[in-house]
Amino acid sequence: MANQYRVGVIRRADGQGFKLRYKHGKTIIKRQKNQWSKQ
Repeated sequence: MANQYRVGVIRRADGQGFKLRYKHGKTIIKRQKNQWSKQ
């Protein structure tokens, strides 16, 4: 039971972090595309 609870908490925390990482990932992709277009 305790293990399931911990997994649930981690998933919930990861869900919040995923939104931030998704936004951050988009900006990183934009930067990479800009660097590629400059080359």
